[in-house]
Amino acid sequence: NTPLVGTQWKLVELFGKPVEGPDVKSAGFILLQKDGRFSSSAGCNTILGGYELKEPFAIAFKSNMASTMMACPNAEKEDQFKNVLAETNAYQLSGNKLSFSKNKMAPFARFEAVVKEK
Repeated sequence: NTPLVGTQWKLVELFGKPVEGPDVKSAGFILLQKDGRFSSSAGCNTILGGYELKEPFAIAFKSNMASTMMACPNAEKEDQFKNVLAETNAYQLSGNKLSFSKNKMAPFARFEAVVKEK
């Protein structure tokens, strides 16, 4: 399995719909090992904050997230992604694929690990 923490995760699906297009090519997040912090983007603005992992397969993104405030062409996706982070309390990790959900129901978002070229 790809490690959850320290891996760059690319957003590929949001509420059951594929995330496509040049304006969302950088959408995703990384959980940093230091200080329980994360950095994310829905393709335009950067969202920063804290997270807490609880076993098994539980995660909480802390409510005091900060975000840059640029005008973005995909503002709706940005808002949806922020809501995903606020509502998520469970994750599923399988190989290089990750999903976020609430109470282990249907996934809000699906991600794939970004493979770094050697």
